[in-house]
Amino acid sequence: MTTVFWIMLGGLLFSYAPVLLTFIFEKSQWTIWWYGILLPVFEHWLLNILLFMFVSIFLNVFTIQALSFKRIAERWKTACIRCNLRVPSLDENAPKEIPQVIYSDKDRFRIIAKGLTAAYIDSRRAELSNACGLFIWSVRPAKTDNGQVRPGYIDVFYTKEDILSSVQLSKTRKPNWGELTFGIGIKGYHTIKLTDMIHTGIAGLPGSGKSVQLRSLIVQAMCVHPKAVCIGLDFKSGSEFHIFKGRGNFILCDNFENAALVLNEIYQEYFRRAELVKRNEVENVYQIRGPNGERVNPIFIFGDEMAEVFYPISKLESKETIDAQKLVIDRLSKLARLARFVGVHLILATQRPDAKAIDPQVRSMLKTRIAFKLSQKEDSILWLNRAAALELPDIPGRFLLATDNGVFEQLQGLFVSKQEVKQMLQHVIPGSSQLYRRIMGQLQAGENSALSADGKMSEPGLPGERI
Repeated sequence: MTTVFWIMLGGLLFSYAPVLLTFIFEKSQWTIWWYGILLPVFEHWLLNILLFMFVSIFLNVFTIQALSFKRIAERWKTACIRCNLRVPSLDENAPKEIPQVIYSDKDRFRIIAKGLTAAYIDSRRAELSNACGLFIWSVRPAKTDNGQVRPGYIDVFYTKEDILSSVQLSKTRKPNWGELTFGIGIKGYHTIKLTDMIHTGIAGLPGSGKSVQLRSLIVQAMCVHPKAVCIGLDFKSGSEFHIFKGRGNFILCDNFENAALVLNEIYQEYFRRAELVKRNEVENVYQIRGPNGERVNPIFIFGDEMAEVFYPISKLESKETIDAQKLVIDRLSKLARLARFVGVHLILATQRPDAKAIDPQVRSMLKTRIAFKLSQKEDSILWLNRAAALELPDIPGRFLLATDNGVFEQLQGLFVSKQEVKQMLQHVIPGSSQLYRRIMGQLQAGENSALSADGKMSEPGLPGERI
């Protein structure tokens, strides 16, 4: 009898100890206690131990799940009350219901929508996160196991910890060839393939992290693709891109005349590469391989504050400058529309993404969009089709990433200082690209006769990068 007593006491302690610890450390106001357990007593002591172990495990699992569901339901109810998130009703006198939580696990809970949409709740993620003390990072329509949408239900994905607020580029994993890492989110680093990225637009207020994001992407482009040609359009006296001048295959354009010559040569390169794709019968230039596995390298066009490019310049400027601006806009527009399959990628930044800052034809081709903190609701809706950029936390480098394949995620940009730029690019060999050498030769010699507005090839050779 004494043996049975100690076995029962040990089983009860083994069962209740995790629940008690959960109650203490999680500061929960709700718990479930099992006051009595009527179990058969076997003659063999080993059977009694196994029985109590099975019962204790079952009770622990059931109790912890019940506690977790109760905590999530209470937090969500509190958040809905504070944020006045109620189920819409046609009857004004009817009591306003709160969307109920019907299921929860460690990183997701499901609610009954009853007229609310996932997009509406997603637009209020920031205030709901603050109210319930959880970081809500995504809101989506609920789906079944086979991927079909379940009408009337919404899944809310959460975590107890926010995204890291400071991540150094030098300490992150180097992307593979043909990729760029945009930032870090709840699921880790977010890397996009160049074939999926197409062209990228960046919008954000001054000081929100827009220029640092550009700097991070340029460093990656030059380190991951050492022979890639990088064009920097910076008409603010080249202050932001000057650190890259003379490093790798980076070409700085700080006036319309130089930018017109460079972009026109890139446009001619488009025709050479398009012919190469056609001759090899492939979908894009990255599928082509040389005799020893060589690849055609990408061409990146980075633009800082594109309003300086697209805004009409003063009529007091020379005719050459005005004509050069027209050619720059024309080449950017054509490259944005045509050059996606030949390895030419535009990454353009602006403070306000309105029609004056970026030409509508160019803006429509920026399929990957980054939004840092914005001050105007109209700008956020124009850029992201929602006002979410106004609710971003005041953390430098925090942004929203939206792509044309449905990705919408909050990320933290990768920080890189100007001193780190020098260290990370010290092994990148300058002038390793034939296209780079050809363009620099024209810039240095001032061969403006190379400008051609008819779109014909300025010189033979397929392609510009020998493979």
